[in-house]
Amino acid sequence: TIDGPLQIIAAGEGEDGVLQFGFPVRGSPQASGKYRTTVTPEFKCAFLVHEGKAGSLATLWAEFLSAVEAAGLELTDERRIVLDANRTGDGAGVRVELQVGVK
Repeated sequence: TIDGPLQIIAAGEGEDGVLQFGFPVRGSPQASGKYRTTVTPEFKCAFLVHEGKAGSLATLWAEFLSAVEAAGLELTDERRIVLDANRTGDGAGVRVELQVGVK
């Protein structure tokens, strides 16, 4: 059973990068066909929570990464996005949590 919002996980950049899409689950999910199950480990990260209109995710990422580097943190190549879309239909927007790995 799905037990949380969509998570987008990126590790590496360019052609060597890996991009995964998934949901947290509870119980004992069974993978079939093109779908797999995996346990994604926790990681040390800096994060930013944005609630409201989606706007430009690229701009939000750029500003967030600049702020993390300006704070003196060293970035890793792991990035995660937790995307919780508004399902009420009232146009209120989304809750996006941007996570970037730090050393």
